[in-house]
Amino acid sequence: DEERIRAGGCEAYLSKPISVAHFLDTIKRLLEKTPA
Repeated sequence: DEERIRAGGCEAYLSKPISVAHFLDTIKRLLEKTPA
């Protein structure tokens, strides 16, 4: 699933059950990216 979703243009993938720590790390990483 992750490969298919990333190939579609998504920058991140979160699977269920969601780990709160992983979720927060992903959000932080995405917010720190400079806009393209």
